[in-house]
Amino acid sequence: MSSVASAQPSEIFLRRGLALAETVLTAAFVVCLAMTISRWMDRGPTGALVPALLAALSLGLRHLCSHILQTTDQRAARNVSRTARLSVWIARLGHEWPRAKSRDMSGHDRTVLDLSLALEGRAARYDTARFQAMTAPVILIAMAALFSPVCAAILTGAFVPFILIMAVIGLGTRDAARRQFSTLSRLSALFYDRLAALPLLSAFEAGPHQTRSVGAATQAVSASTLSVLRIAFVNAAVLEFFAALSVALVAVYCGFSLLTLMPFPVPETLTFAEAFACLALAPEVYAPLRRLSAAYHDKEVAEAADSALNPLMTAPSPAPTQKLAAPPSVTFEAVCLGFDDDPDAQIGPLSASVAAGGILALTGPSGSGKTALLRTLIGHGRVTSGRLIINAEPFTRAPDLSADIAYIGQTTPILSQSLRDNLTLGQPVAETTLLEALSLCGLLPQWQARGGDTQLSGDRHGFSGGEARRMGWVRALLKPAPLLILDEPTADLDPDAARDFIRVLKRLREGRTTLIATHDPRLAALAGTE
Repeated sequence: MSSVASAQPSEIFLRRGLALAETVLTAAFVVCLAMTISRWMDRGPTGALVPALLAALSLGLRHLCSHILQTTDQRAARNVSRTARLSVWIARLGHEWPRAKSRDMSGHDRTVLDLSLALEGRAARYDTARFQAMTAPVILIAMAALFSPVCAAILTGAFVPFILIMAVIGLGTRDAARRQFSTLSRLSALFYDRLAALPLLSAFEAGPHQTRSVGAATQAVSASTLSVLRIAFVNAAVLEFFAALSVALVAVYCGFSLLTLMPFPVPETLTFAEAFACLALAPEVYAPLRRLSAAYHDKEVAEAADSALNPLMTAPSPAPTQKLAAPPSVTFEAVCLGFDDDPDAQIGPLSASVAAGGILALTGPSGSGKTALLRTLIGHGRVTSGRLIINAEPFTRAPDLSADIAYIGQTTPILSQSLRDNLTLGQPVAETTLLEALSLCGLLPQWQARGGDTQLSGDRHGFSGGEARRMGWVRALLKPAPLLILDEPTADLDPDAARDFIRVLKRLREGRTTLIATHDPRLAALAGTE
């Protein structure tokens, strides 16, 4: 289990204590029931009253322990799932900004949700079932040995080969379960992606092709599921065979012993109560193994989910930090950029420079590396060769200047917070400064109509795309950063909005070094004006 998805020691101790209590109370109920029957036969109903009451008490306590254990297991499962999601989202914060092109994270969030929910089965069922499978058979066989060592030997003799066969089957179950989980995850992501793009697919009449794609993925899930089911059926057959065999052998032995028809001498003479207790304990020896077998698939699915979640739970190592006290000069000297997902791909060499407080406009066709070059300033680019020089000081790798950068891109993400928090991003800002920025960016009417405490959500909560872009302008105005990065800030804007941005840019660039990646000739013309 991953470290972030582990239960607390006190919680583990409680669950294991309840599991042990449930096993002990099961044995106590069987013994009391055997005594009740024996005394009823010897002394009548009056003589069986006390053991009958004890049997009822032990049965009630067993059900109470079982209920508390299930409740505790479910709570632990929810905590594991919630902790995993929180760890992923915390690790993700600050490591996807700015993006070359903003993308909808809903599909990613959906995948994280599915993976985290897959952890619940192990915490809710497998962990407890595994502990009971390790302890309950030992306790119950030891209890049977008190009444009949021969019955205990029969149970042990059938138990050992069963464990060996189950271990062999378990190796195949692991691979099959992981294949099934992988294909199911791909189908879930594919279906969600196609559902989100349904209007586009309908407009281009791509439905039949996408239907075939989803159908092929569904067939892969079906094949992998059938593979898991075949192993599960074999697993169940082996379990039931040995369980039935052990119970049958104990029943035959106890019956022949009570009838004194044993064909060979045995070192014991069983009473009815002892024989009944052994026969009642025999199926209980295998009951925890049935629960473990049913929960084994949950464990394999959870391990596959762990493998997918663990990389997402680890935040990238922070790049060296460099605090800027004033607008810096920036020079890219024959910089070549590499990509982690494609080691053979490379952009560069690229060279550019801007003086402190100046404007650098990066132009060129799409894919030429404009955005990738800007991303190196916050440690998101992998510089394979060349030098990045800031304030005449060379760096062997890109420094993390996130705290000193104000950023405006093609789209503006909306957080599930209030309008004020979306604009200030939690930083203290004077009310007059905020209102001035809103007025300059053309958002003051929306602020006055909605109010700063209006709660927004990821669907922009009624804001148009252009209004969301203006929110990004306000964010950049309110952040006192000496370095301003603009990634295609006028892309997809109508002419009026583009003119408004150029007007706002005159204020944005004051006291900052500005780097712009753009295809807009009006923005490119600003370079070198100072």
